[in-house]
Amino acid sequence: MRRFLSMVFTAVFALIAGIVTVPVEAQTPDQFVPEAKYYGVVGHFLKTPDFKDNWDPNWRLPVLMKQIKKAGIQRITFPIFSYDGERAGLIRLEKHSPQVAAGLKHRRDLIDQWLTLADQEGLIVSLHVFAKTPRVPRYKEFNRHFTDWIAELIQRHPNIKTIQFHNEPNIKFFWRNSTPEEYVEVYREIAHKFKAVRPDIQMTVGAIASLSWPKGRAWLRRAMDAGLLEFADAVSVHPYTKRKPPEDDPHFNSVPGDDLLDVEEAFINFNNEIQSRAPNGKKLGILLTEFGYSSSESGSHGVGSEKTQADYLSRSILIYIDLNVRHNIPIEAVFWYDLKDDGTDPNHVQHNFGLLSYDLTREKDAYRTYAAIIKAIPDVSKLEPASLNVSLSNTSGIKHVNIKQWLQTDDSTYIVAFWNGHHKAEDRMMNLLLDHPCDVVPAPITYVQLGMQETVPAFKTIEKNGTCQSQVPVALSIRASLIKFRLKSNAATNASVQQ
Repeated sequence: MRRFLSMVFTAVFALIAGIVTVPVEAQTPDQFVPEAKYYGVVGHFLKTPDFKDNWDPNWRLPVLMKQIKKAGIQRITFPIFSYDGERAGLIRLEKHSPQVAAGLKHRRDLIDQWLTLADQEGLIVSLHVFAKTPRVPRYKEFNRHFTDWIAELIQRHPNIKTIQFHNEPNIKFFWRNSTPEEYVEVYREIAHKFKAVRPDIQMTVGAIASLSWPKGRAWLRRAMDAGLLEFADAVSVHPYTKRKPPEDDPHFNSVPGDDLLDVEEAFINFNNEIQSRAPNGKKLGILLTEFGYSSSESGSHGVGSEKTQADYLSRSILIYIDLNVRHNIPIEAVFWYDLKDDGTDPNHVQHNFGLLSYDLTREKDAYRTYAAIIKAIPDVSKLEPASLNVSLSNTSGIKHVNIKQWLQTDDSTYIVAFWNGHHKAEDRMMNLLLDHPCDVVPAPITYVQLGMQETVPAFKTIEKNGTCQSQVPVALSIRASLIKFRLKSNAATNASVQQ
């Protein structure tokens, strides 16, 4: 739950260089501060012809780097598998021909080169390590050879900051019918090996499918009972909401009869449980190593259009930021699934999760929207909760008006995010209403319609009963928008106030 002191009310405003900071909620000494580099994407960089015939050459990291940097994306996931076949293998136990040995070395060298590129570009890597399960003959021997090589990689590449153990092991397909207890047994030993060579590297466990799915949470509880959190620095989770809006956790019903108020309470519930189970008072981070929506018209995660995909992306990320800033949920990074489409069939759900088209020739609406969020809020670690008196006019009949507000501490910029929390609704013109003392005015104001346009709107300020209200024309949409401004003295801006 919230870990803030009571609201600080004061009539005194600090005037420094004409900037006025309205009081915000004070932070407790143990307030979580998210990482400066917060925004990530999921990558499938081994799904290329270098590892298997007929796979996608556009998944090569050097091919994608330009568009990763253009969007301002700061993190990638890099899955790496304990392949042992002759064509795609990264490990071999048996003696093999010089040709097979040369192929194995080539594939390892290629991965090394791509990780070097990430180091050079300042791209943080979350390396997702897929060891073999106890159902595989000689799995311990395979895993020893595989993780010896991974240990070498993490020593050579400083931008590998995080190791995630496996992916969605609560689903039988991924953990191959093995148990939560076996997951803990396998990865405990590997975690100790990696920490011995890189004590600073973050060990992330879980990666469970769905935040609140009862079967997934039951799997996680069994793993925690077996000692999972003893070697963990963070827990990763994939909070997909299927086709439902981002505010609705499909497996958590906190407000009966109203599904659009669930997700915040679901995250609080998840965080409370894992923190209560952490040994010796350890503070666990949370990484959202997959979340997303497909733009396909069909399938369990298909939302029907690229526009709706972008709408839901905008709302998801701002909800996660607010969970960080206002609710002290230690979400350290978020990773949109997927960086690019995996196919060209518009009706295939798995083909359409990407920010980019399959052939990379087109940036989807979600790509532009993500880039706009990163540009507008580049460093989440510099945000604090704000307590402005802000509202929207003309909201009659709209059940869920969402308003989030933060203060950017490095330059005293306020950020107000707002949207209509439904899956279908027409845009409605209205005013954003900001009450403030009459000796200050919001200036300059930037209005960011995420993924669409950024403008400097004209607005008016009226005085009533000794208090002023600035009225900024905006459109309330199912796509989130932002207003950014600083409060400056009237003398500094020469602003006029209507009586």
